[in-house]
Amino acid sequence: NEGVKVLEITSRLSPGFCTQIVPLTSGVELLEVTIRWAMGLSVTSDLLQPKFQKAMAHRYFFHPEGEIVSIEGFNDLKQQPGVEAVMALSDFKVGD
Repeated sequence: NEGVKVLEITSRLSPGFCTQIVPLTSGVELLEVTIRWAMGLSVTSDLLQPKFQKAMAHRYFFHPEGEIVSIEGFNDLKQQPGVEAVMALSDFKVGD
């Protein structure tokens, strides 16, 4: 056992949707804690204690170049059991 490895120390929150992912997987409201800390308010250890431990998957889909001929089911994804968020990182439409 080699102990804990530090991967990154930053002065910002992770750009990888951590403010959405951390609350969903642990119940810790990371954005609230960070704002409290930045404003000089107290950040008690109970704010940082996980309330639960859940798994999650974060997926990106990269498709080969081509033309979009139809879009089906995208708007229904959020209604699926266990899905908390669905986002498109760019606008797309049939014909693109």
